[in-house]
Amino acid sequence: MMRFVVGYVVLVASFAGAAVAQPITYEVRGGMYEQVIIAYVNGAPVQALVPETGISNKILEADFDGDGQVDLLHSWSGGGNCCAPSYAVLSLQGGRFVNVTHPEFYGWGDPEVQQTPQGYRFLIETTESGVGQTDLNGRFTAFAFTGSALQLVESRVLDQMLPALAQLSVQDYDRPGFDKRYPLKMQYDLDGSGSLDLLHCSWWERWGVINCEIQMATGLCLESGGNSLAAFSEHVDLGLIRPRGQV
Repeated sequence: MMRFVVGYVVLVASFAGAAVAQPITYEVRGGMYEQVIIAYVNGAPVQALVPETGISNKILEADFDGDGQVDLLHSWSGGGNCCAPSYAVLSLQGGRFVNVTHPEFYGWGDPEVQQTPQGYRFLIETTESGVGQTDLNGRFTAFAFTGSALQLVESRVLDQMLPALAQLSVQDYDRPGFDKRYPLKMQYDLDGSGSLDLLHCSWWERWGVINCEIQMATGLCLESGGNSLAAFSEHVDLGLIRPRGQV
């Protein structure tokens, strides 16, 4: 049976006593909510990290900070529909494995890793979605790993929501005293026909979003889901809204 060192201290020294770079690979081991990350330093297994929540994934192994040691870009999450995975870089620093995080280093979908003249960059494009999120804009962030820290080098709104003439959104539900068991309804002439169409939304507690139907005056029924349902102009752009029953 393979044995590994429990703890974070790794002694890596040359015959002269100076620290040297060694080949490092990583493995996520264990079942859900019982996972650990094992680092193989020059072939020897070391328990490098016990993630704070249950589901971990390897994304990429590379020397992100140029110190000659192989680092690990990885993610962890609590599972389910609550929250987007968080990301971190696990790195051997001064004989110890250090898990470097940043409060904004998360997203739905793994970061894109780019090599630039300034070094590696981790790029995230995501929309704030999930329980407790009411932001209607997409966001872009870029991070650089310096060995001791993840630095946010760029942050901007990616897809800004257009001003709406009328809308129902998660903010309408996420307010004190509102009973989320009841649907919200709104009438608006979406297609410019002169007749009012009915927008009907209900709250999905597990995901923290609204599921909506649009009953057109013509009898056509459309479905949508997400953070908002809005009419942006006299003729609504249905976008991701789809006829009932269509996947």
